[in-house]
Amino acid sequence: MACAFTAADCAPFTAQDFAAATTGFNDGQWNDLRLRMAPGLALREVAHDLPSLWNALAADEPPPARAVLRPLPAPHYCMVWREGWRSTFILVDADEGLALHHMAAGGSYGEACTLLLERMDETAALAKAGAMLGNWLRLGLIAGIAAA
Repeated sequence: MACAFTAADCAPFTAQDFAAATTGFNDGQWNDLRLRMAPGLALREVAHDLPSLWNALAADEPPPARAVLRPLPAPHYCMVWREGWRSTFILVDADEGLALHHMAAGGSYGEACTLLLERMDETAALAKAGAMLGNWLRLGLIAGIAAA
């Protein structure tokens, strides 16, 4: 959380910026698309509901009962980034976490889609890929794009 808070300032890429930059992209350009992620973005696979603990600590409440730190039904990823003047965090499912981790490490959108195709059918993978990209733009996680 501290690393995210002290990360460099960066204006997030908006949905309008993204649409303008990708207008007319062909299949090859979409496959080669790479994202520049917001400085300070961090991802970790987690097995417990950490946001409940962090929210309680931020509210200056007593540490939550063990029941609050319940195990998650499936592995998730905790995403941490800076939003304005505050560190922000959410849990995302393993599919989204793996794809974002791949892209944050410099992988292409086509490769991230291939990761999803290994985990679900084509229709679901394409829907998930589009939804994730929209979510990342909405959250302000994307700082820019580049095509290889």
